Amino acid sequence: MKLTVLQENLYPALRTALKAISSRPPLPILNSFLLKAEKKEISIAATDLYLGMTALIAGVVEQTGRALVPAKLFTESVRSLPVGKLELELNDNTLHVSHPAGKIKIQCQPSAEFPEFPSPDGQQFQLEPQLVKDIDHYVSFSVSQDLTRQVLTTLLFKPTKQGLQVVGTDGFRLSVLTLADTALRFEDGQSVLVPARAFNEISSILKISHSGDKTNSPQDESSQATAGDELVRLVVSDQLKHIFFMVPNLEVSARIVEGQYPPYNKIIPKSFELETTLEVAELVDQVSRALVFARRSSNIVTWQFSDDELKISAQADGQGVFDGRVPLGSKVKAPVKIAFNGRYLHDLLARLNSDTVWFGMNDSLKPVMFKEPGNSNFQHVIMPFRLND
Repeated sequence: MKLTVLQENLYPALRTALKAISSRPPLPILNSFLLKAEKKEISIAATDLYLGMTALIAGVVEQTGRALVPAKLFTESVRSLPVGKLELELNDNTLHVSHPAGKIKIQCQPSAEFPEFPSPDGQQFQLEPQLVKDIDHYVSFSVSQDLTRQVLTTLLFKPTKQGLQVVGTDGFRLSVLTLADTALRFEDGQSVLVPARAFNEISSILKISHSGDKTNSPQDESSQATAGDELVRLVVSDQLKHIFFMVPNLEVSARIVEGQYPPYNKIIPKSFELETTLEVAELVDQVSRALVFARRSSNIVTWQFSDDELKISAQADGQGVFDGRVPLGSKVKAPVKIAFNGRYLHDLLARLNSDTVWFGMNDSLKPVMFKEPGNSNFQHVIMPFRLND
């Protein structure tokens, strides 16, 4: 194998593919990239057997071939070199990297041992980039990071009468985004569990490619792709085993998860004893201040409603107390006190695009709901903490 590429093209591809390398890979060989030089393309592939990424690189191939290269060492080596032309050549399982600034030799493994990637065959869809970013923005942050509860690390795509619902939960908070006008429907109207990590990665690439874009409210007219935006090609395998996301120079693949998703509709409140609106900017500031103390006390932030004011408080395990106040958009009938995980509050508020947020609750132990005024497509539910006093 022999090829020539530019450092400024190779390094971004390596950095992207590195996201598919697990910190604890199930097989030692999965610590490596598969570098392939073919007549028409050069690619870098990585996988942890659940998520796969293949990045394409512009370059000149003099001799085709494959090499299994230690991923982190290769990435850091290329990063250390200045921009400019790199010559890569494989001889006797050693990859020689030549640059005017220096020469590098990296020991490789036999490429035949690397697992084959699934083929992107099946149902195909074309998605607007903004739709992918909306799903990641409004839903993905609610999924669990606990890999022992794999179902909760996924996004549920479920067809309903209102449209396709995309749902994420970690068991303590819940995000529901309803896509009323989308062609995204799977075979036989089935629900599908898609690893949120795959959406995170493809959304990150889209944000980098269109860094000037601002995430808009779902289904808003301004969320349509601008001229020059590339559609995201999505493929779901015929047996609903894998899902693929493809944008120029990158393919992300993931195993579709099998399992029973929690009955999330049962915890979504249908009516409310207390309803009000709050200014998002002021609320974010006060919750952020409360978190300085709450982080030292299980992230507990207390809200106390009285008349036309919300008191926000937090303690730091005997080290100090924070008290802040936010005016309410409407008066409450009776004083109410409720406690939350302050980090959950901040995660939500930081994602809202509206100036105000609608809040509804019943009693201090039942789920509460947040909405963006004027945006009926998004709902967020948080389970409160039990108060000791």
